[in-house]
Amino acid sequence: MDNPTTTKCDSETGANITQPASAERHFRELVAKSLNQCRRVKDRHRVTSELNTLTNLGITKRMLDDWASPGKKGLRFPASLVKAFCQVTGDDTLALAVIPEPLKDQLAVGKWAVESRWILDKISVEIGKHVRQDLRKNRTLKRAVRRNHQ
Repeated sequence: MDNPTTTKCDSETGANITQPASAERHFRELVAKSLNQCRRVKDRHRVTSELNTLTNLGITKRMLDDWASPGKKGLRFPASLVKAFCQVTGDDTLALAVIPEPLKDQLAVGKWAVESRWILDKISVEIGKHVRQDLRKNRTLKRAVRRNHQ
């Protein structure tokens, strides 16, 4: 069974871009998910306003609604807005969706390294506390031994 595709013309290069319809639908679902997750803090009007402040584009709530509608055909979410959208919604899901797999692996390794560093720093602080406690105990023991020998 063939995968349905959508074909669009790239406005910058004029090249035809063919993308599986399921990928476009998935991306729209991710936009909707991000908007739904931030709606407790920001409604779509506020998201639109903040996007316009960051980008100086004439984004409307209707455009945002269209980008978030899985069944919508045509108007697509511009890649140039991904960074601003993630910033406004506080959700990096869209940015992660457009990163190629090898870069996702590198990002995961980097995240692991940062988390590991934080854990190692915490362990180091705890070890330092224990070493200082042991030194205090040793000094106390040495004083007690000296007193007993005098």
